[in-house]
Formats: sequence, C-alpha cells, structure tokens
Amino acid sequence: MQTILAAGAFGDGATTVSVLPAREGAGGPACPRIVLLHGVHGCASPEPENKYGYLARLCTERGSDACIVETSRARRDRNTFIREDGGDDRVAWAIAAFSGKTFAMELSDVCAALERIEADLPPRPTVLWGFSLGGIIAVLIAGGAHERLLNEAGLRAPRVNAAFLGAATSGSGDRIRREAEGRLALPILDSVPPPGTLHRAAENMRTEFFLSFYGDRDTSFDEASVRRIFDLAAVPGGQKVFSVLGGSDHAFRTVNGAPSFRPLIGMADSVVSFSARAIRERNR
Repeated sequence: MQTILAAGAFGDGATTVSVLPAREGAGGPACPRIVLLHGVHGCASPEPENKYGYLARLCTERGSDACIVETSRARRDRNTFIREDGGDDRVAWAIAAFSGKTFAMELSDVCAALERIEADLPPRPTVLWGFSLGGIIAVLIAGGAHERLLNEAGLRAPRVNAAFLGAATSGSGDRIRREAEGRLALPILDSVPPPGTLHRAAENMRTEFFLSFYGDRDTSFDEASVRRIFDLAAVPGGQKVFSVLGGSDHAFRTVNGAPSFRPLIGMADSVVSFSARAIRERNR
C-alpha cells in the first residue's frame, strides 16, 4: 500500500490518498483504477474495518487498483465521538471537524487528490465512485463543472484529466428528503450548489459508463432525486444502469435493518465488472 498526500483546502491542509494495488498478476495499463470518494463528514481509511478500506479490498481482489480519498478536516479523531450506546455523535463530529469548511473546499480537496494520482501513479483507466456527497462530486467532476465552481469560490482549480472511464454513485440525489433538511445547516452541506448545477454536469458527462445505486431504505434521498441525475447522465452508447438494492440503507451497510456486507459486495462486483468490460471494448 502507498499513501499520497495532496493539498487540502481546510483545517489540517491535507488530503490523503491510500493506494491499494490490484491482486498479483492483475496490474498493467489495462487494469482499471477505482477512486473511492466518501460522503459528507466521512472518514475513509485503508483499515479493513473501515467501509472504504473494505470496498478497496473488494476492488483489488477483483482485479482493480483502488485509491481511497479522505478530504481535509480540522481533526481526524472521530472515534472520540462514540456514544455510550456504541453509536457516534455525528452532529458533534461534523461541527468539531468541519466547522467553516465549504462545499467548494471539499470539491477542491478531491480535485487535488485526482491531480496527484495522475502525477504520481502509473496511467490507468480511471473510475470515480462516490457515496452520497462523494457521488455528487464525482458527477460534477466527470461533467466538467469543477473548474468553474472553484474559480467562483476563489480557490485554485487543480489540473484534472476529465477523460474518465466511468463513474458510479451510491445514494447520491439532487435534493435531500424534507424530513432530513435540518442537516443542511451543517458544514459543507450549507453551501452545496443548486440542483441545476448538478443537472448540467450530468448532461455533460462523457464517461463510457455510469452506474447509480440506490437503497430503498435510504432516509437521506428518495428514489426520484437519485433517478433525476441518472436520467440526465449523457453516457455515449447508453451504458448506464440504475440499481435498487432492496432493504439497504443510505450507507449500504444494513439490509432490512440488520448489518450486512451484501450491498457493498454487490456494488463492487458491478463497478469492477463494468470497468473491465469497458476496457475490453476500448481495446478492440
């Protein structure tokens, strides 16, 4: 495993990229690289017990390189926000670690990570796979909207090669459920661009495939808000698939209320298999 440090626009000034190579014998120019983008206020590390560390290993076992991006924040000790019942105080964590951070800063972090990935690692066909806010960022970057948004915010726009092989979103919609709107007062979420910006980016996407995953027990977005982005995605050849994961929650970590790895495994299977197929078609 390799760790790359990219610039961070906030807090500790660091965006970390954990690089996990494909299983032995699966590397080379035709090996896909899947870049994992976490949700808002998320923690993404290579440890197997971390969701993104687990996903990265699923990808590498299936023959893909994986890069885990963790954006900048004021502190990285989320484990100190564990409650007595075993859950974590997400609001307290969000305020302590991200107070003052804007959506544009989060977007800048991801772009800086992609810039360093391209500069420091061997060339690979790249897929952006984002969860929740990470999926929104993936669509904005794949649709070429990042540079304007960063310029408008007075932030440097890192050089990002927008020729991505594919993009995937997991639980990413254009409008949060009404009953969850209180979260919009939290850092980063309080400065998300309007839905129209996301819609235009989806229309400008030129990836070779687009996958959208939705858990039908998602309490953050309803299915219509996720489908609107999917329907607008302008993917050549129509290589796009909308998948509803029955019983899965917004984090894709439970099925019908019980902890389960099944949603993560199923999504990883799809993302890696579509990536491999797109590379074969490209090389024909």
